Amino acid sequence: MVTDFGEQMHCQFLEILRILMDSFTMSGAHRDVIIEIFYERHLDYLVDVIASSCPSRSATRTSPNSAVVGGNTEGHRIKPEILLNVCELLCFCVVHHPYRIKCNFLMNNAIEKILTMTRRSEKFLVVAAVRFMRTIISRNDEHLIRHVVKFNLLKPIIDAFVENGDRYNMLQSGVLELLEHIRKVHFSKLLGITMNCSLLIGFLLVQENLKPLVIYVTESFSDQLMKFEHFGSIQAFKLKYQQYLESADMKLSASVPDMRKKAEGRGLEKEEEDYFNERYSVFCFVIDCLFCLQYSFAECAINDGAIFCS
Repeated sequence: MVTDFGEQMHCQFLEILRILMDSFTMSGAHRDVIIEIFYERHLDYLVDVIASSCPSRSATRTSPNSAVVGGNTEGHRIKPEILLNVCELLCFCVVHHPYRIKCNFLMNNAIEKILTMTRRSEKFLVVAAVRFMRTIISRNDEHLIRHVVKFNLLKPIIDAFVENGDRYNMLQSGVLELLEHIRKVHFSKLLGITMNCSLLIGFLLVQENLKPLVIYVTESFSDQLMKFEHFGSIQAFKLKYQQYLESADMKLSASVPDMRKKAEGRGLEKEEEDYFNERYSVFCFVIDCLFCLQYSFAECAINDGAIFCS
């Protein structure tokens, strides 16, 4: 896939691999064997191809004509179109094999390696890196989100956005859409699931998973994003952060200390104390969920006399 067989062959190899590993079009032992071989023998190599084809943090951006594997100018050059197809294939794997690829990403620091594409001079490769991060976050996986926050993996995305400035292009639109996805509670989805209690709980858990990202982005990059506050997405993101702070203040102001004091006065046993603490944790979670719902409904706006949901 990383060998240059001509312009048309790149896309054909990508489509062939998609078909072979597609969980919807293929099934059975043959597909499982192919997937097993790919993840054991080839995934790490493809990730390393991207990492070695991109400049280091201190280096200048690479030439738009080609990339060099291993950083050796005498080595095998990889065309940008091939790097794009590799990134597209990794996005496909995130969607179709979320559990298998998650283990690899968490153990081998693969996400950071793939995000080195934000240092490339070709804008379409930078946009591909943004799309890859959007795919990762859209899985709403608690472990992946914690990994993103812990290792500051949105920094290259924000840096590329800031460097792009006010130029209206795919990079700007992609990053703003990524921030919108992190922030937004989709009202149409909310209406569709309110009649099903289990799905509603699942939806609220998704919002709870994305909450650390809102806090992380605001507290880590507020100075960099300040000059972009003329964008509605940036303003709404800041508002969402303030709403989370308000909900936290509300919980802290609850009369829990007084309730615990009364409980101690009645001489509750340790088992009853544990029961009380567990129920209080559930209460705090419900308060957070209610705030998510409240502000989701509040995001409905009126435009040209017609009500729509932001």
